[in-house]
Amino acid sequence: MKNTKKSFAFRVSRFALGGQMMLMVIIAMAGVFATGATISLSITKELRRLSAVLDSVKAFYAADSGTEWMFHSFFKDQAVEKPELLNNTACCGEADLSITAPQKPGDPTRLKSIGTSPVGGQLYIIKRSIETNIKQ
Repeated sequence: MKNTKKSFAFRVSRFALGGQMMLMVIIAMAGVFATGATISLSITKELRRLSAVLDSVKAFYAADSGTEWMFHSFFKDQAVEKPELLNNTACCGEADLSITAPQKPGDPTRLKSIGTSPVGGQLYIIKRSIETNIKQ
């Protein structure tokens, strides 16, 4: 008797392999895109944070220049022109400066100066203040 069993062999055509390769390329490209987008977002976030830190320093030094201007006016007893700041900061508006007179003899005179700096490309303003005591 002759063996009548036929073995079945699957043939893979070269066109079937092309579909699998296309799927692998799409998955690999999606991974590369996701990695690039994540890196790009983290770099953008760090640049915004750095910009906010620099604007905070500008606001602090604006407040410092307001304090120095008030000290000079206070001790010289003469009108001195307000300082002009060139880097979009402000320090010497009516609401930014205040002097509190002493309540009792021996109490210090309190000076408060607020400096502001607009954050570039954002909708908010950073404010920093300096408070000092002057004993006479």
